[in-house]
Amino acid sequence: MTAQNTCGEKQEVPFSLKEKGICLAYYESGYNTNAVNNNGPSRDYGIFQINSKWWCNDGKTAHAVNACKISCQSLLDSNIRDDIECAKRVVRDPNGISACTMLCPAISL
Repeated sequence: MTAQNTCGEKQEVPFSLKEKGICLAYYESGYNTNAVNNNGPSRDYGIFQINSKWWCNDGKTAHAVNACKISCQSLLDSNIRDDIECAKRVVRDPNGISACTMLCPAISL
């Protein structure tokens, strides 16, 4: 199986989806389930840094989509089951994760 890496070059995909999720959590939040970071007019929440513009509702982000149908606040606790379900939803979306912005090697989720 091949995928485009962050430079647009094709290479073998060495990681499973689970390993990619672990990699993403490490680079995005340092495995911190309470992480909140400003991202321009929106914010990124939780272990996977799920964005309030598209995926969750924080009650602050104008014109938010809330595609995961979840409160951003619920992404900040130690129970990451809802975070994982939302991350799966992000991955299923054709525009959910851009290979050019991903920090983990060789991924095209």
